[in-house]
Amino acid sequence: MINQFNKLTLRHDDDNCGEWGGNIETIIIYRKTEDGDLLADYLKLVKYCEKPDSISRILAKNQVVITNKEQKLVLESIHQLINEKLQRMDVPPSFGYYNEVSLSGSALEVKDIPSIKWTKFEELRESILKR
Repeated sequence: MINQFNKLTLRHDDDNCGEWGGNIETIIIYRKTEDGDLLADYLKLVKYCEKPDSISRILAKNQVVITNKEQKLVLESIHQLINEKLQRMDVPPSFGYYNEVSLSGSALEVKDIPSIKWTKFEELRESILKR
């Protein structure tokens, strides 16, 4: 359960810069109070491939109230990542997509590299950004 003491983080890194990684998108789900609405913050960091150590924040959306549809997309995102990770044979990590789900203060943590095109995360991101 997400409460005012923890946060659920969904992170997607693309492969825009090959072995140096790429852009990082993060959606953080949380509550300000115990019985408050679920909120989301979205942050995108862009990596400039010509200077792999150079990252700048270009897009952020804060304190968006999560709808019932988006709550379902959060669960579907987690399920999609776990399902794909469990069905794929392990391969040595290399460049490619990196996806992660973690719940602070909990044992929930899923990290996947090389990973999938995380379509449910993309749907959730687009829904949050529309508002």
